[in-house]
Amino acid sequence: MFDSLRTKKLYILFAVVILSVGLYFSFRDIQRSSTHRELVVYSNLHTHFFNALADAFTKDTKINLKIRKITELNGKDIQADLILTNSLVLDEIADAGSLETLDIPIQNALQEKLSSPQKHWISIFYDPVVLVINREYGRKYGQTHLTKWDDLLHLKKAKIVVDNFNSSIVQNDILGCFASNMGEKETLKYFSQLNKFVVQYAKFPFTPVRMIASEEADMAITLRSSLYEFSDNSFPAYFVEPEEGTPVVVYGAGIFKGSDSSLEAKEFINWLVNSFSVKNVALQEETGYRFLNKKENSKDRNLWLNYAYKDKASLDKLVLKWYGKVRFGKYK
Repeated sequence: MFDSLRTKKLYILFAVVILSVGLYFSFRDIQRSSTHRELVVYSNLHTHFFNALADAFTKDTKINLKIRKITELNGKDIQADLILTNSLVLDEIADAGSLETLDIPIQNALQEKLSSPQKHWISIFYDPVVLVINREYGRKYGQTHLTKWDDLLHLKKAKIVVDNFNSSIVQNDILGCFASNMGEKETLKYFSQLNKFVVQYAKFPFTPVRMIASEEADMAITLRSSLYEFSDNSFPAYFVEPEEGTPVVVYGAGIFKGSDSSLEAKEFINWLVNSFSVKNVALQEETGYRFLNKKENSKDRNLWLNYAYKDKASLDKLVLKWYGKVRFGKYK
């Protein structure tokens, strides 16, 4: 009888322990859900694209994570966990000591080349500068004669629209890419010689689209993302990435120090790097971005990075030279 009573007490005690442990972990999960399951991301990506990425992440991973985008870093009022933006901003934030060191594996040599050498951020995709050539003009002039940057200087007649390198930080960065690879003096000379063909320096991304479509321009020098959504058979132009190489705007992600959602941030970055869904979303949203997966980058591309004008002061000085000597002056 006593043995039976003792056994019942042990069963009851065991049940209480199991229930207590279960309640503890349930409470911990509820607490984690209420405090750690929102990821605040600073990003300048288009909102539709960003939201589509967030939805795809939730669908793929089954992680019930609310991903909230902000477009301004506002100190104490809004503290971001993760940053997803272009390399110029990423480097600036990293140089200020605000980003964690990542231990996310690099996929290949090209991704390593485009990512932070100190592993403060990792590259996800890039946006190349392209020549956009009117199909009729290309047939008339000869498409084989329009494959290099230098080819443009030998044109007899052309109407070219060029992005204004003074219109945004991204355009500043592109000029830095040109100068880092051509040389500063050679870049200013090149665009000065090209100036006789330029009918407009475009401030807005849609300007080259409008001018090519209305036949106000034969060619444009702009980012692939600016025109990709119009690149169907009805658009009267095609894209060329020059053989010598081309400037690229690199987009990557990093985690802010002090984030209380660093585990979630790392999960999201891992997904951005490794999931084919990211590329599919980009195609569906018609972004024009190129992605860094093993299949697409089996051979290294000649991509021009801005490695010589990383700080704002040197880049501002370069843009000012272009503005004075090329945009509104004569090259000397």
